[in-house]
Amino acid sequence: MLRVLPYGNGFAERAFAVKSPDDTTGTDIRQVDVLFSPKAEPEVEPTALGILGQIAAKPAVFQPFRSPVQIGEIRSCLGKLFDVQAEFERAAVRENTRIAEVDLPQLWIMSPTVSDTMLAGFRGIPEPENWVSGVYFLGPSLKAAIIAIQQLPRTPETLWLRILGNVQKQALLL
Repeated sequence: MLRVLPYGNGFAERAFAVKSPDDTTGTDIRQVDVLFSPKAEPEVEPTALGILGQIAAKPAVFQPFRSPVQIGEIRSCLGKLFDVQAEFERAAVRENTRIAEVDLPQLWIMSPTVSDTMLAGFRGIPEPENWVSGVYFLGPSLKAAIIAIQQLPRTPETLWLRILGNVQKQALLL
């Protein structure tokens, strides 16, 4: 487990067992890069992290890419997200509780760039009233977004996200 500042906990390369659909080959193992769970009451105000703090206010799956993300990689990320969400739902059933939609993790795909064609193919749309440029949301029920790191405004509000999105390259540009 990773301690992610005083905001919550992250699990790097979290593995999930997925039952094969044909039930003949057993179980597949899938991994997400980071599964983040925020603290109920963070020790420090999340706004100190800018946009990253806004993202970290809710459970999240982070899938960063060093090279521009490809269509198949986005589909794979969505599959992993659904596996994670299904695990949350199974845990709630085992505990005889219900999980609220807001408590299911949101997928954040971070890519250096994303083409307009790819965004259109996944119906990625900006929400300029709530988010900075460079953040595109897929259908609301999917609970997924694509962040085009190079499209983020170069402001203090996006600094941590730009650093995390492509540490080596972005750190040199600061």
